[in-house]
Amino acid sequence: MKLINNKFPSKYKLKSKLAIEKLFKEGKTIKNFPLKLVFLSYEFDDSNLKIGFSVPKKLFKKAVDRNRLKRMMREVFRNNKEAIFRHFENSTAIMLIYMHNEKIDLKEMEEKYFQLLEKTPSTQK
Repeated sequence: MKLINNKFPSKYKLKSKLAIEKLFKEGKTIKNFPLKLVFLSYEFDDSNLKIGFSVPKKLFKKAVDRNRLKRMMREVFRNNKEAIFRHFENSTAIMLIYMHNEKIDLKEMEEKYFQLLEKTPSTQK
């Protein structure tokens, strides 16, 4: 029986200000309402993929609501890491953004996540 590693270690977290600025300036965007994925090939030292999660303050004024949605997005990523690794094999910086002013549940978030990944261009594979 193979155990799946469902951790979200620090090496996968997008923290570099330079990488984030370059990502938003030069990155490609894919949308599947209410999620938006911005990605860019970027050379990292310790990992081949780094991902960040964002919920705009403009849509959710309360930090509690923003944090809950970010936790849900991280949970979906953490439980389905292999799906995103299949789509982005080379060094890539990714930002997943929630773009709707109403909350959705975890199951719907997971469905939208997979639909979003299906839209990724085949050139990234």
